[in-house]
Amino acid sequence: MANLYRFGHTLLSDQPDNNASYLFNKNTFFTAKALNMAIFGGPKFKPLYRDMDTFDEDWNEFNDIGKVIIRQQIRTEYKVAFPHLYNSLPRSVRLSPYHSPKNVYIRTDDPDLPAFYFDPLINPISLRGFTPKNAPLISHEDSIFGPNDADDDEFELPEDLLPFLEEKPLGNDLTADGIALWWAPDLYNRRSGHMRRAQDIPLVKWYLEHCPPNQAVKVWVSYQKLFKCFVLNELRSRPEKAMTKKNLFRQLKVTKFFQTTKLDWVEAGLQVCRQGYNMLNLLIHRKNLNYLHLDYNMNLKPDADDQRAKELVVDAHVQFRLGNVDAFQLADALQYIFVHIGALTAMYRHKYKLMRQVRMTKDLKHLIYYRFNTGPVGKGPGCGFWAPGWRVWLFFMCGIVPLLEQWLGNFLARQFKGRNSKGIMMTVTKQHVESHYDLELRAAVMHNILDMMPESIKQNKSKTILQHLSKAWRCWKANILWKVPGMPTAIENIILRYIKSKADWWCSVAHYNRERIRRSATVDKAVVKKNLGQLTRLYLKAEQERQHGYLKDGPYISAEEAVTIYTATVHWLESQKFAPIPFLPLSYKHDTELLVLALEKLKEAYSVKGHLNQSQSVIHTNEFLDSLVKAENKIQTRVKIGLNSKMPSRFPPVVFYTPKELSGLAEARTLAAVQVLVADSREGNVEVKACSGEYLVPRHYLFIPPPVFFQY
Repeated sequence: MANLYRFGHTLLSDQPDNNASYLFNKNTFFTAKALNMAIFGGPKFKPLYRDMDTFDEDWNEFNDIGKVIIRQQIRTEYKVAFPHLYNSLPRSVRLSPYHSPKNVYIRTDDPDLPAFYFDPLINPISLRGFTPKNAPLISHEDSIFGPNDADDDEFELPEDLLPFLEEKPLGNDLTADGIALWWAPDLYNRRSGHMRRAQDIPLVKWYLEHCPPNQAVKVWVSYQKLFKCFVLNELRSRPEKAMTKKNLFRQLKVTKFFQTTKLDWVEAGLQVCRQGYNMLNLLIHRKNLNYLHLDYNMNLKPDADDQRAKELVVDAHVQFRLGNVDAFQLADALQYIFVHIGALTAMYRHKYKLMRQVRMTKDLKHLIYYRFNTGPVGKGPGCGFWAPGWRVWLFFMCGIVPLLEQWLGNFLARQFKGRNSKGIMMTVTKQHVESHYDLELRAAVMHNILDMMPESIKQNKSKTILQHLSKAWRCWKANILWKVPGMPTAIENIILRYIKSKADWWCSVAHYNRERIRRSATVDKAVVKKNLGQLTRLYLKAEQERQHGYLKDGPYISAEEAVTIYTATVHWLESQKFAPIPFLPLSYKHDTELLVLALEKLKEAYSVKGHLNQSQSVIHTNEFLDSLVKAENKIQTRVKIGLNSKMPSRFPPVVFYTPKELSGLAEARTLAAVQVLVADSREGNVEVKACSGEYLVPRHYLFIPPPVFFQY
């Protein structure tokens, strides 16, 4: 054990005193993470609690300015060392020992020194600075027990009195090693312990200490990253559950189908490499990638490219077995491979999460090199310390092998059996629920229709049937009658049944979404816009059906009701003293004045408009108005002919206000504005009243009798 401790001491910590790790241990960083703080020289963690904002903290009995007076700045170390004293809300904090007994053991590297000797590092404490010069020199025994008397000087020990255990030596060759093992760290200070696997033992834990000064920035960063990974692993670790240990190889050995044999490690590695080479070659030829070449170093390259072979783990051991390299060169090669495996193989291109292991091995390289490349060694090609990097990649392989087995199994099944996507029930998400229902309904209709057809024409008619289904659905949404001449009645009935089922679902979804919008539920903007279009289509379909029903069965009034409406209208016009405007005679003495007045009013009406169409802009021009005045005879004749012949037979378009009510006012055409204004000016600018003094109808509006309302 002493020899093991002496050989492995270079990998252990140089600080035997536990006080050196004060505020830099596991519990301290657990507390720092819980309080969302960072200790100088240590890593910074993500906050354990998100509600750690203290800017809006209220005053309470713990931080009352009238009770607590702190005359110096509260440092982070204070809050971490005494979390319940300097923090208002300490949660998930862990307390660490404030002080441990001082360790005064001084370890020596010289095996020839005796077990007990005076080390020059121990400086005697002088009393010259504590006692005056003229003070008598009194020993501490005399100061405690008093000065010696005369009787004490006469007492002497017998000459034959020997001290106890004088014949025994004070120490032997193992005394120094025993004292060193007494003060040794854990696992070296025990006689026995539990057996553990080699890959479970981290050989270096230098990152659990402060980074030595005067180191490069990359070394500081590597220290912090490795320590952060260690703290997070400790924080997430849980005690192992008691499980029954099962040995698969032992169970397979008792059967007659499996046998065991022993192989040399290098021979087993060569067989694995050979089988992997064969597997990749079969895969390349299976994919018809004949232009690619795979060499025995697992380098995939085109035929024209000839790169040098890269030394991997098996190649390094083969070279060692052949005697081409010694053990130190083998160790350097393994250490270089494990540290630079990302650059040698580029595995991260296939699984980018592998960059975690690449970065961790790089941090371990920084951690080990700064220890090895010191003193007379200097900066060399390598240190041959491959175990830390080997552990990283070994644990990675333990986790990636089950995934690789699953991926390769799926790949082989897909290569030999093909894809079986139809047999897998896909999960219908919220985004695809509508299209999924449409596809399922259409597939069911296609299945029913194709079952009615012979096998010879199924493939030719499936595309045509899909086109008929799409056309029928578009006709339903546009409220157009769908009818295909010559289509069999059975197929037409199936298509109509499909349209009815889809229409019922479409209408129910539209009304359901409108109800959700009315309740102010959370609805996507696209759903709102789509629902507006759906309801508009349904409204227009209902209105068109109502109009067709009105044309077919309407008007929904009896003859007596029609006579009553007409009589009431006539009585209302008589009570308002309605006077119809008479037609103009062929010769009138004020024809020219009426024409000029009508043109001026027309010009004023269009002058207030900001935007004019082509006909209005032509009327608005002064040249056009002047030409009308100059050709007054022809214009007057044309206006009179229009008033006498065309006006009585032209009814203006009816204004549609509500679905079931029609107004009695309609706007006249723009081209008849001149005729209306001329006739209106002739009668002294009389305005037609719609009701008794409450609203004056403009001059270019005409009143239509009620019986006309019901004639579409």
